Amino acid sequence: MAEELGLAPDWLNDHVRQFAPNDGGAANIAFEAFKDIAGVVVSRPTARKMLAMKARAARLPRPGHGGDLHDLAFLIRHCDIRSIEVIDGIFTQFYGDSLDPKQRMVAERALELAYASSQPTTEKPL
Repeated sequence: MAEELGLAPDWLNDHVRQFAPNDGGAANIAFEAFKDIAGVVVSRPTARKMLAMKARAARLPRPGHGGDLHDLAFLIRHCDIRSIEVIDGIFTQFYGDSLDPKQRMVAERALELAYASSQPTTEKPL
């Protein structure tokens, strides 16, 4: 594929592992529709795994990009999480360490947003 696309032979490497959770794929859900294709495994992360990944990225909103705040709030609501301690526990389960200060700030703000009143309000800045 690298040759076909004109990429360096080592374009696909293990450097991305620093972002991958430590679950060995155990927190993935297989797509049954693809189970009969030899050599092809298609899966998606569970909501808790995706929450850990979004918390790890903790990208702040900027012009033209919403960051991870609203995605994280959606996942918090979806998983019915009500405390930063639970978020930190999920993060630790997948990454082996606790949220750093920036990640914690984004997760705390997402937790607030997740259960904010449905009344239109001015969003509080980070």
